[in-house]
Amino acid sequence: MLKTIYSLGINSPKIVIAVIAAITIFFFMQLDGLRWETDARVYLPKGHEGIIYDEKVDDIFGVKDTLVVTVVNDEEGIYNTETLKRIDRITKAISKLPGVLAKSEIDVASITSATVFEGDSTRMGAMPVMNGLPKTKDDIDLLKQRIELHKDILVGNLVSADGSAAMIRAKIKEGANFRYQSYFQVKAILAKESGVEMDWGPWAGDGNWGKKKSDEATDGADDKEEEWEGNQWNDGTKWKNGKRIDESADVVVDDKSEPLVAEAVDEKDEWEGNKWVDGSKWKDGKLIEQEQPVAVVKHEAQQEPDKSGEGAVIDGQWEGNKWVAGKNWQNGMPIEAEPKKADQSVDWVASEFIAVDESKANVAETKSADMNLNAADADKPIKDVFYISGRPVIEVSSGIFAMADMELMVPLLILVMAIVLLIIFRSWRGMILPIMVMSISIIWTFGLMVVTDVPLYTISTMLPVILVAVGIGDGVHLISSYYDKVLEDPMRDAKEIVRESTLQLGAPLVMTSVTTSIGFLALMFAEMPPFKVFGVFALIGILFSWAISATLLPAVLSMLKPKVGNYLEKRRAMRVYAEKNRLAYVLTASARWVNSNKQPSAILLLLMIAVTLFGASKLFVDSSWMSDFQEDTEISRATKLINERFSGTIFLNVVLEADKKDAFKDPELLNKMEGLQTYVETLPYVGDSLSVVDYLKSMNKSLHSGDEKYNHIPETRAQIAEYLFLFSVSGRPQQLDEVVDFDYKTGLITIMIQTDHTRDLKHIMDSVNHYVVENFQNQNVEVNLSGSGNNSYIWADLLIDSQTSAIVLSKAAILIVAGLVFVSLLAGIYVVIPVTLSTLFVAGAAGLFGVPLDVSTALAAGIAIGVGVDYAIHFIYRYINEKKKTGDHEQAIDNTMRSTGYTIVINAIVVSVGFAVLFFSQFPPHVKLGYFVTAYMIVSCLVAIWVLPALLSYFRPEFGKTEKG
Repeated sequence: MLKTIYSLGINSPKIVIAVIAAITIFFFMQLDGLRWETDARVYLPKGHEGIIYDEKVDDIFGVKDTLVVTVVNDEEGIYNTETLKRIDRITKAISKLPGVLAKSEIDVASITSATVFEGDSTRMGAMPVMNGLPKTKDDIDLLKQRIELHKDILVGNLVSADGSAAMIRAKIKEGANFRYQSYFQVKAILAKESGVEMDWGPWAGDGNWGKKKSDEATDGADDKEEEWEGNQWNDGTKWKNGKRIDESADVVVDDKSEPLVAEAVDEKDEWEGNKWVDGSKWKDGKLIEQEQPVAVVKHEAQQEPDKSGEGAVIDGQWEGNKWVAGKNWQNGMPIEAEPKKADQSVDWVASEFIAVDESKANVAETKSADMNLNAADADKPIKDVFYISGRPVIEVSSGIFAMADMELMVPLLILVMAIVLLIIFRSWRGMILPIMVMSISIIWTFGLMVVTDVPLYTISTMLPVILVAVGIGDGVHLISSYYDKVLEDPMRDAKEIVRESTLQLGAPLVMTSVTTSIGFLALMFAEMPPFKVFGVFALIGILFSWAISATLLPAVLSMLKPKVGNYLEKRRAMRVYAEKNRLAYVLTASARWVNSNKQPSAILLLLMIAVTLFGASKLFVDSSWMSDFQEDTEISRATKLINERFSGTIFLNVVLEADKKDAFKDPELLNKMEGLQTYVETLPYVGDSLSVVDYLKSMNKSLHSGDEKYNHIPETRAQIAEYLFLFSVSGRPQQLDEVVDFDYKTGLITIMIQTDHTRDLKHIMDSVNHYVVENFQNQNVEVNLSGSGNNSYIWADLLIDSQTSAIVLSKAAILIVAGLVFVSLLAGIYVVIPVTLSTLFVAGAAGLFGVPLDVSTALAAGIAIGVGVDYAIHFIYRYINEKKKTGDHEQAIDNTMRSTGYTIVINAIVVSVGFAVLFFSQFPPHVKLGYFVTAYMIVSCLVAIWVLPALLSYFRPEFGKTEKG
């Protein structure tokens, strides 16, 4: 079978080359269809209880991933007119984005949209924190007083304790499209507020954020919000429910200007997501006036305005960028108007551009004054600095950096490999052919991902490096053997030389491909879908690499005249055949030293094992999503700032489910909740917590004129029920919906945490569980955890556990396969010993230096086993053949070190250099992975050329039928 496969390229080289070229072209043409998936939740297995419970909590409390904008003013603080205007504008603009879940005002939370419950002898209810934009110092002082009065709810949540920063939080709809779309639109909003024009490069226009749908417009029932693809937007484009509209339309208004008549609108039911503009309310493209009509703009060719709200837009295409009053709108501004200054509002609907008839200017005077208040002063320098963060931003940033990493890593990898191979073989064919195998296997693998509609996860960026390591290894062994044969007799026929080389290496190359595949196939035991996908396509890529090496390399070499590099040519001319070079000489000399110093070698090996076992016992598990980013990146700086000035960016939800309705009107249970919150807030890295308890305490204090003595939970069930009823009819019942369900049967405590390191999260979660066991025994409630903090810990724990199991299982599988191939279980044991020792040595060093066991280290071990086992297989295979040939152990070791030992070192150098390219990655985990895999490759190589000869010399094993022929 192997002879047939290897003979294909030798007997029919042109056909083989043509077929491989055709397949490569086909897969290359598919690469544009690669799509990214960066949703953190895909790293948890489908049907996992954590995902199911998260969905349940989402249904009850509306918990969504939140995009966070932080406005910082370190010079004046945020309590100044310009900064507050800017926060207001940004809040309003974000609330209208298609990807933002803004069913109500509180879904985009900031100090300009938030409300608090206040009351006295004459009034009570939900009052805006900022009742209109402040115009005077007294207004600002009143705002400060209100925030101080409700600091338990607002400070650390929406405004920093020192008043230097404010936060805007927006709930983002589910789906990668909405995450990417919202991220770039918010970036555009912030850029315009800063007076900066942003160039998004490849991400600006037709970014493929997800699987595209048809661009054809849909009507009727198909015209739904869910059909927003969010994967293409450019300056000047118009969108309707996710469909790009390429045609433009002009609006003409009749000469007979008549005021628009306001429609009767129920404010509570008519939230359109676009009311918050200068106090005006809009519906279907029409201004809804409560007191007096607004004059319509004068136009040269005017028509009677269509009061239905449809005639103002041609063909009924209301996209949110064409407005009434005779104006066409695009990118938040009227086409006929003067361009806005860079730091003015970027409001999509932009009603501050309401043009008025000169004859009726007095009618719009009040509105004009309001517009001026909401506009920035262009002469004043912008002292506000903006940061954007949150889980959606982390996920989008991962995708951006992953693409940038691919664009950098693959060309750099090819360049470095080309240089290394040219130095090693000193011939163009020795450089080009392995690079060709590597490149084709990468194209085939990624092309197949597109054809099978498999998304590209962040971890998938490792595939090119893996395929280089495997593809280069096969190519290096074949070409090195080829050069050895040419060096012996360059006058032989090319096909004969290639056939002899391929037959000699055919079996070990197949065996190394199988054992390497087993190493990656072990990732199928990982419970996270992205790691399973990574393992499957690494296996497929390895098989592609072997198939291309077994067919294309023989095909090309058989068509070329036998030739070696200039260096080997000179050595042949000098008739120096014993050693190829100094490296081969050093290797044979070291093997002889080991053979003659068995006891010192054994003592040194045992001492190293003892030290590394001690180091391995000190290993600990710790992982972090934020460690995916360098410290100087925008997301890292934003997260660090929020953790320093606010309560935190990671949320742990403690869900209490009672067995009866109205349980959360019981003062005893509420006091238990308060106790849990008080306890949790004493733990390291916990910033704050929020529950229905905080609202009840705030209400109690507010209804008693802010007296701090009443900052506690009401004492009776009746009083609590009355307060909750008042809150539910206060005008902002949605705030209550976020902490307790309608039946008051399920309550939520949100804990804000200032780190995402799993070691710290585990301590917090264990502390919560311990407190619940000790204090909630008789409350008839079940307590569960959810949220980003819980998920981060779960997925890291699952990965470490599954990888540990995969490492053990892969070694067992390699032992079995090697035993079957060599027809000797003892040979299988000798194959597994080097990779086992390599894993132990590297893990021990990590433990001694305090390096945690995380995603990178666990993945590196799996990769190292898959790639490092090749060295032992090649060495033992050659040793057995040499022993059969010479019948002498020492001579067999010498010959093996001279040929295969030399190739192993060269292969280890090439693979190590390939993984060292990861040092230039933008992902710190990839950099760490590069360090670890490089270390594994070096250690695996040293173990193969030192420990294996020592073991073979010390025990002199007989490998059964294989060795006897």
